[in-house]
Amino acid sequence: MGDQNIPNTGWAMHTRKGKRHAVPWTEHVYVDFDDPRSDRRWRVRLLDISEGGLSFPAVDERPAVQEGDVLRRAVIHSRGWRIAGELEVTYTTEPSERRRVCGASFAPDSEDDRVTLRTMIEGLTSADGAECGGLCPESLEFQV
Repeated sequence: MGDQNIPNTGWAMHTRKGKRHAVPWTEHVYVDFDDPRSDRRWRVRLLDISEGGLSFPAVDERPAVQEGDVLRRAVIHSRGWRIAGELEVTYTTEPSERRRVCGASFAPDSEDDRVTLRTMIEGLTSADGAECGGLCPESLEFQV
């Protein structure tokens, strides 16, 4: 059992429909959504995306989402595309150096949104932003 010394980051426990596609940091792919506990609206950069969901970083517990939260009026933005839908937070990892990762399932609002999502995913390159461990400074959230 050679993997005994590998720390459990929680990633293996989280499954998602469809193949995950890392979002390259040269791409400007982000999602904005309503904060479930206030009247704020958040915009965060995506770490990865699939037809079933996405993940994004939270820094210093912002946005303060929890497993089970529904994030309404979500809009994914990429290359001029806007894909509307709703997010449901499926997991959050333990904070590591002020950062944690949040994963959410995504339900497109319409069939057109679903088709646009597929088209956008097909256009993403395979680069993964590994030079900064997938949590680059540009991933910090900001209020819109």
